[in-house]
This record gives sequence, C-alpha cells and structure tokens, in this order.
Amino acid sequence: MDEKQEWQQRKTAIRLWLKGKSSARILAIVSHRRAWLSKWKERYRQHGWKGLRSESRKPRRSAHAYLPAARRLIERAYRRVQKRRWGLRGLSAIRRELRVTYRLRPTPSVSTIRRVLRAAGVFKRRRP
Repeated sequence: MDEKQEWQQRKTAIRLWLKGKSSARILAIVSHRRAWLSKWKERYRQHGWKGLRSESRKPRRSAHAYLPAARRLIERAYRRVQKRRWGLRGLSAIRRELRVTYRLRPTPSVSTIRRVLRAAGVFKRRRP
C-alpha cells in the first residue's frame, strides 16, 4: 500500500470515529489493528488533519555521535600524547589521557578515537 492509500485509510477511520462509529466497526472497514486506530486518533487529537501524514523515520540524532567539545578533547589529547618524549603514543594512550587528564566520562572506545581522528584528518587509512 502506498502512502496516499494509507493516508486515505487514516482519514476514513478518523471520519468514522468523529461520526461516533465503534472501534470494532471502524477496524472492520479499514482492516487494521486496534493499536493502529489508537495511534491515529491520538495524532488527530494533537495535530488535527495534518497529524495523519506519515512522519520521517530518520533518527533525530545519532546515538553514537560525540559532541564537538568531546571531539576537540580527543584531538587535544592526541596532540598532547604526540609531544611526549617517552612513553606510549598510540590510541590506548590517548584513551588513557582522556580518562585521567581530561576526566572524560564515558571514555570513548579506541575505535571511536580512531574514527574521530580520521575525520579530523590526523590519521590516514593504510593502503595494503
């Protein structure tokens, strides 16, 4: 079923509901479940007829995205670790620097640190 047909079914269901038809009768006509009808009735109450349009399924934010401030801290920790004369200089050392010196909690994983530094242009992908 395409978007236009689905929208027509939603309108039909809401019109029947506004006329006072029972939920069982509406569901028999539009052949959907009770949860579907409840969802669209609530959307209609909140937003009117415009609420019957489908919303984007795109996430509003990325669950794994780090804030720009945290990204800057990762870059700063990288530069600080690289200036050392002795000791470890790898990704684990950067992670430790973030945890101990900058007290960044939760501390990003090594793969996240690598991804942030690649995006900043610090690391390049190795060619085989």
